[in-house]
Amino acid sequence: MGFRDSDILRVEVDGLAVREGPSRSSLLMQGERVVGVPIAEPTGDVRLNAGDFVSVHLGPLSIGDTIWYLVWPAEGGLLFHSTISWNTAASDGSGSSPGWVAASVGPDHYLSLHRRPDPSEYGSASPGGPTTLMTGGDGDYESGSQVRHDLFWINWVVVARDSSPCEFSMTLRPDGEAAPLVAIETTTSGLLQGPLTGPDSPDTPWGRSAGGDWETFTVTIESSCKWAIRLAPMAHD
Repeated sequence: MGFRDSDILRVEVDGLAVREGPSRSSLLMQGERVVGVPIAEPTGDVRLNAGDFVSVHLGPLSIGDTIWYLVWPAEGGLLFHSTISWNTAASDGSGSSPGWVAASVGPDHYLSLHRRPDPSEYGSASPGGPTTLMTGGDGDYESGSQVRHDLFWINWVVVARDSSPCEFSMTLRPDGEAAPLVAIETTTSGLLQGPLTGPDSPDTPWGRSAGGDWETFTVTIESSCKWAIRLAPMAHD
């Protein structure tokens, strides 16, 4: 099983938990439904049922026999169109957040691919332009060639294989004269989640002042952890 960024997935079981973290002990997300602008009614603990839809934001992340994905509500199988919002228990309710769901546990699969959105649904996508890199793994990794962009969101999660500390670093390596940039460097003996969405993410792996003669770059990861990353170009003026 391997879903892509923004894939629309169909829930195949009833009562699928949407959690704050990729763990069965993590708190359930809290839901709201918009019934009028700006009125929203709380719907309580978020559990999905067969026939519901979600869109992928980050993953896969393998922990034990469970494959986790970070997802958004995708009401009616539509990308970015939903009257539903999710928040953590500690949220001030000022914005929606994605939640973690188990895509599978052992041989049991709880989500299936409903459709892959057309690039036109992203709004800022352009042929030959920068694209989102979303992947997960265990250990070292090197991406294919990525198109240069001057502003990215980086979303990530890192998990130790056992109770021993593990190390994780992600480096962006321009294919030209500009110097490599270490975007993430961390150590954990448990689970660490970086910014998962929004403008609080580290959004400047390199800026307009980075200089150098290059048009593409690769992403390399050196890791003794399990991990998932998402590097998404940020539209701006």
